[in-house]
Amino acid sequence: MKEIIKLAEAGDSWAMYEYANYLRNVENKWETALVWFEKAADLGYDVAQFEVGCTYKYGWHVEKDYKKAVTYFNLAIEQGNKSAMFELGGLYELGYGVEKNMEKAKELYQKYKAVLDDIQAAKDMLNDKDMEEYAKEEIMAPKKETARERKLREKEKRRKRVI
Repeated sequence: MKEIIKLAEAGDSWAMYEYANYLRNVENKWETALVWFEKAADLGYDVAQFEVGCTYKYGWHVEKDYKKAVTYFNLAIEQGNKSAMFELGGLYELGYGVEKNMEKAKELYQKYKAVLDDIQAAKDMLNDKDMEEYAKEEIMAPKKETARERKLREKEKRRKRVI
């Protein structure tokens, strides 16, 4: 942990996030953890932005502040954080921190669902028996020798016999 603290104090956003997790989950120092989460978030670390958004949305050891939650979720989405889409969708659906907008909520939920569908499709592909067969036939099977490669191999074989 000393190395992570040193990196966090030097300005490493990942280390700030990890240190904040340690403070919150091990030391139970939620307020201090939030300071470090916010520092990492301000440096553009999307996971920290998401975490700060959740902290304000759910009021984890702070007063709920939906407007701050919206701000941090939007920042996280700009960085590519998919989970923030779901959380922000909920705020639009309920009109917390933003004007209620079912179309915007639906759009965010659909984007989030598309990510989940992609993940599931990848898992299905990995578990699919056809993929297993493909892997055996195409990836694991020995490469078929071309006519040119065969001629070169035979030529090399003859050369070795002469030597």
